[in-house]
Amino acid sequence: MTTAVEIYRAAHDAFNRRDFDALGGMFAADHVFIDHGRRIVAVGPDAFVEIARDEVAMASDSSVTQPEYYGSGAAAVCRFVTAGTNDGLVGGILPATGRRYSVPMLEIVHVSGDKVSLTELFYDYAALMVQLGLSEPLSTAPSLAEFQAAYVEQHAPI
Repeated sequence: MTTAVEIYRAAHDAFNRRDFDALGGMFAADHVFIDHGRRIVAVGPDAFVEIARDEVAMASDSSVTQPEYYGSGAAAVCRFVTAGTNDGLVGGILPATGRRYSVPMLEIVHVSGDKVSLTELFYDYAALMVQLGLSEPLSTAPSLAEFQAAYVEQHAPI
């Protein structure tokens, strides 16, 4: 029997090869994809493949890199980096910037039989937009020393 990790790894490999027919065949008819970064939900293998094609349209060299797979039973998790160069429309609307991006991601899949039935993807969409030059950083995090000084100042005894 094929494990959840093996099925999941094969899906990433199919994406990296641009074998969208094979990719679509790995998902159950009622597959649910939840993209927490963009807050979208897609149902069915065709919808998932369309999202994968959209990513390639945005960055023709987009790929899953540095994958680390973990699994138990019908579930698998992968921490990876998606990286590429923005040479196409972003979201089908915004013009290409020509900038490289590299975004850490965490994805969870559930497998029923030999098909992926649920995929949840977690990442920082705002960080992607900043790397592409399409958004400004929301804020600059303080250094540890700055954080500690502010904490002490706010919590100093009177």
